[in-house]
Amino acid sequence: MEKIKIGILGTGTISESHIRAYLNNPQAEIVAIADSNNVRLQEIGNKYNIAKRYLSAQELLDKEKLDAVSVCSFPKNHVELALLALEKDLNILVEKPLGVNYKETVKLTEAVKKHGKVGMVGMTHRYRNDVKVLKALIDSGDLGKIHHVRAKLVSRRGSPLGWFTDKAYAGGGCLFDIGVHLLDLAWYLAGTPTPKTVSGHTITSVGAYNTLTLNRWRSSHPYNQDQSIFDVDDFAAAFIRFEDDISMNFEVGWAVNGPGDDGLHVDIFGDKGGISLSPAAFYTEKNDVLMEAKLTYHNNDWFQDEINHYLECVVAQKEPISPIRQGSTVIQMLEAIAVSSEKKKEVILPL
Repeated sequence: MEKIKIGILGTGTISESHIRAYLNNPQAEIVAIADSNNVRLQEIGNKYNIAKRYLSAQELLDKEKLDAVSVCSFPKNHVELALLALEKDLNILVEKPLGVNYKETVKLTEAVKKHGKVGMVGMTHRYRNDVKVLKALIDSGDLGKIHHVRAKLVSRRGSPLGWFTDKAYAGGGCLFDIGVHLLDLAWYLAGTPTPKTVSGHTITSVGAYNTLTLNRWRSSHPYNQDQSIFDVDDFAAAFIRFEDDISMNFEVGWAVNGPGDDGLHVDIFGDKGGISLSPAAFYTEKNDVLMEAKLTYHNNDWFQDEINHYLECVVAQKEPISPIRQGSTVIQMLEAIAVSSEKKKEVILPL
């Protein structure tokens, strides 16, 4: 079987997770990488022995024969680069967040449909084994009618260093960085209901800090490592109403003066049962007795399984578990949270 020829567009920190996962899959062959930052381009090329290196994604796409790409650039360039790849009839995997506004992600969704290619967004948490187990319970009807979702992820001091705190590059702060994972996973588990109204609150609370002895996620790009630009939210909360009388409480923060979470926390309540993530558990009542079951599963490498799934979808030309069209709806909700906060009132979707 011929190998799937891959191009990497952008060599940011997350690109290394893509590269390692492709190298671990015998179906994949990384043909070339591209980045406008030549220092980083050469560093990654040398580290992973990738010979073909381009300072322009367009040049890479024009010169190389590929089957698929991973888009690992700044969020502000995600849609632009994905559209260039689609124009070459390539399959696309776009890192999160899919884009910096809903309008551009709709354009990308339409382009994926037009070209008939695999369009996938990198929502790694959908590929966790504990999530797969919970999703199986939900899809089998064990929760009955879902009526409410609770989603939370806050850190005492978790703001990343680099371009993440510049809205022009990132699109938003914690809302678009880690909030996208939390909202996507909670919404996915609830069955991806159509959002109707959003009441949101975003704020820059703690802002830039230099707290001692902390390990922090750091961009590989030298830009804004000193946090001189911090014009994004570091805390956000929202109440979202969906079709079928489903609601969600959502709370995310890079930095709070209070207890932090050790991972994404999601609770889903139905009229027959409920589930929790972190740790994975199922709740119900049987024969007038309340029951709580801790679920058994093996931990997996989410990122590797995500890349493996992408390659399987490219071969079969089937829609992935995390399609571009759903990534677009997540951006719609995130944007609505920010707009609602700015207007200080609930907003109706579509905006």
